[in-house]
Amino acid sequence: MPSHLHWIIKLDERRRDISRVVGDFKSYIAHEILDGLKTEKKGVHLSLHPLFSDNPNVNIESPSSLLMYFKQLAHNDSDQDHRFWQRNSDIKLIETYSFLKQKLNYIHYNPVRGKWNITKDPLEYPFSSCRYYQDGVDWYQLKIMSLF
Repeated sequence: MPSHLHWIIKLDERRRDISRVVGDFKSYIAHEILDGLKTEKKGVHLSLHPLFSDNPNVNIESPSSLLMYFKQLAHNDSDQDHRFWQRNSDIKLIETYSFLKQKLNYIHYNPVRGKWNITKDPLEYPFSSCRYYQDGVDWYQLKIMSLF
Protein backbone atom coordinates (compact mmCIF):
# COMPACT_ATOMS: atom_id res chain seq x y z
CA MET A 1 0.00 0.00 0.00
CA PRO A 2 1.27 3.49 -0.69
CA SER A 3 0.90 4.69 2.89
CA HIS A 4 0.87 1.66 5.15
CA LEU A 5 2.02 -1.90 5.59
CA HIS A 6 0.29 -5.16 6.44
CA TRP A 7 2.38 -8.11 7.48
CA ILE A 8 2.07 -11.44 9.19
CA ILE A 9 5.05 -12.46 11.26
CA LYS A 10 5.87 -15.47 13.35
CA LEU A 11 8.06 -14.88 16.35
CA ASP A 12 10.66 -17.49 17.17
CA GLU A 13 11.56 -18.52 20.71
CA ARG A 14 14.32 -15.89 20.97
CA ARG A 15 12.13 -12.92 19.96
CA ARG A 16 8.85 -13.07 21.84
CA ASP A 17 8.22 -9.31 22.21
CA ILE A 18 6.15 -8.22 19.20
CA SER A 19 6.41 -4.53 20.13
CA ARG A 20 10.20 -4.77 20.02
CA VAL A 21 10.15 -6.54 16.64
CA VAL A 22 7.83 -3.90 15.15
CA GLY A 23 9.90 -1.10 16.69
CA ASP A 24 13.15 -2.54 15.30
CA PHE A 25 11.55 -2.91 11.86
CA LYS A 26 10.24 0.67 11.86
CA SER A 27 13.62 2.00 12.97
CA TYR A 28 15.48 0.08 10.28
CA ILE A 29 13.13 1.22 7.49
CA ALA A 30 13.20 4.85 8.70
CA HIS A 31 17.00 4.85 8.60
CA GLU A 32 16.96 3.30 5.11
CA ILE A 33 14.56 6.01 3.86
CA LEU A 34 16.63 8.77 5.45
CA ASP A 35 19.87 7.36 4.01
CA GLY A 36 18.20 6.94 0.62
CA LEU A 37 16.98 10.53 0.54
CA LYS A 38 20.41 11.80 1.54
CA THR A 39 22.01 9.62 -1.15
CA GLU A 40 19.55 10.89 -3.75
CA LYS A 41 20.75 14.41 -3.01
CA LYS A 42 24.10 13.23 -4.33
CA GLY A 43 22.61 12.05 -7.62
CA VAL A 44 21.43 8.49 -6.93
CA HIS A 45 17.72 7.98 -7.70
CA LEU A 46 15.37 6.71 -5.00
CA SER A 47 11.76 6.46 -6.10
CA LEU A 48 9.86 7.51 -2.99
CA HIS A 49 8.33 10.45 -4.83
CA PRO A 50 5.36 8.49 -6.29
CA LEU A 51 4.31 7.54 -2.76
CA PHE A 52 3.59 11.18 -1.99
CA SER A 53 2.25 12.39 -5.34
CA ASP A 54 -1.38 12.46 -4.15
CA ASN A 55 -0.64 14.24 -0.85
CA PRO A 56 -1.19 18.01 -1.31
CA ASN A 57 0.79 18.70 1.89
CA VAL A 58 4.03 17.33 0.47
CA ASN A 59 6.22 19.12 -2.04
CA ILE A 60 7.80 16.25 -3.98
CA GLU A 61 10.07 18.29 -6.20
CA SER A 62 13.26 17.21 -4.46
CA PRO A 63 14.60 14.77 -1.86
CA SER A 64 15.37 17.73 0.40
CA SER A 65 11.67 18.70 0.39
CA LEU A 66 10.74 15.18 1.51
CA LEU A 67 13.39 15.37 4.23
CA MET A 68 11.90 18.67 5.36
CA TYR A 69 8.40 17.14 5.39
CA PHE A 70 9.56 14.24 7.60
CA LYS A 71 11.38 16.71 9.85
CA GLN A 72 8.22 18.82 10.25
CA LEU A 73 6.25 15.70 11.25
CA ALA A 74 8.69 15.21 14.14
CA HIS A 75 8.61 18.81 15.39
CA ASN A 76 6.91 17.76 18.67
CA ASP A 77 9.07 14.67 19.18
CA SER A 78 11.87 14.90 21.66
CA ASP A 79 13.32 11.53 20.69
CA GLN A 80 13.69 11.88 16.91
CA ASP A 81 14.59 14.32 14.17
CA HIS A 82 12.34 12.85 11.46
CA ARG A 83 9.01 10.98 11.62
CA PHE A 84 8.31 8.27 9.06
CA TRP A 85 5.76 6.19 10.98
CA GLN A 86 2.71 6.75 13.11
CA ARG A 87 3.36 5.93 16.76
CA ASN A 88 0.69 3.26 17.06
CA SER A 89 0.42 -0.10 15.32
CA ASP A 90 -2.66 -2.26 15.02
CA ILE A 91 -1.29 -5.60 16.19
CA LYS A 92 -3.55 -8.65 16.27
CA LEU A 93 -2.57 -12.03 17.65
CA ILE A 94 -3.40 -14.86 15.25
CA GLU A 95 -4.41 -17.95 17.18
CA THR A 96 -6.54 -19.89 14.70
CA TYR A 97 -6.14 -21.04 11.12
CA SER A 98 -9.42 -19.37 10.10
CA PHE A 99 -8.28 -16.02 11.52
CA LEU A 100 -4.96 -16.39 9.68
CA LYS A 101 -6.78 -17.05 6.41
CA GLN A 102 -9.10 -14.08 7.01
CA LYS A 103 -6.14 -11.74 7.60
CA LEU A 104 -4.21 -13.08 4.60
CA ASN A 105 -7.24 -12.55 2.34
CA TYR A 106 -7.70 -9.03 3.74
CA ILE A 107 -4.05 -8.23 3.00
CA HIS A 108 -4.22 -9.63 -0.53
CA TYR A 109 -7.43 -7.83 -1.45
CA ASN A 110 -6.54 -4.50 0.21
CA PRO A 111 -5.02 -3.01 -3.00
CA VAL A 112 -8.19 -3.94 -4.92
CA ARG A 113 -10.86 -2.56 -2.61
CA GLY A 114 -12.04 0.66 -1.06
CA LYS A 115 -10.16 3.89 -1.43
CA TRP A 116 -7.03 2.24 -2.78
CA ASN A 117 -8.36 0.55 -5.89
CA ILE A 118 -4.76 0.24 -7.16
CA THR A 119 -5.32 -2.88 -9.25
CA LYS A 120 -8.26 -4.92 -10.45
CA ASP A 121 -6.59 -8.21 -9.52
CA PRO A 122 -4.64 -8.75 -6.28
CA LEU A 123 -2.06 -10.73 -8.26
CA GLU A 124 -1.09 -7.52 -10.07
CA TYR A 125 0.05 -5.65 -6.94
CA PRO A 126 3.83 -6.17 -6.92
CA PHE A 127 4.38 -5.66 -3.18
CA SER A 128 1.98 -8.40 -2.12
CA SER A 129 2.48 -12.02 -1.20
CA CYS A 130 -0.62 -12.91 -3.24
CA ARG A 131 1.38 -14.05 -6.28
CA TYR A 132 3.49 -16.26 -4.04
CA TYR A 133 0.44 -18.09 -2.76
CA GLN A 134 -0.93 -18.37 -6.30
CA ASP A 135 2.14 -19.65 -8.17
CA GLY A 136 5.16 -19.64 -5.85
CA VAL A 137 6.75 -16.48 -7.29
CA ASP A 138 8.38 -14.47 -4.51
CA TRP A 139 8.49 -10.97 -6.03
CA TYR A 140 11.01 -8.57 -4.51
CA GLN A 141 12.36 -11.31 -2.21
CA LEU A 142 9.56 -10.76 0.28
CA LYS A 143 10.80 -13.75 2.32
CA ILE A 144 7.41 -15.40 2.30
CA MET A 145 6.85 -18.65 4.13
CA SER A 146 4.28 -21.02 2.71
CA LEU A 147 1.47 -21.75 5.17
CA PHE A 148 -0.92 -23.72 3.00
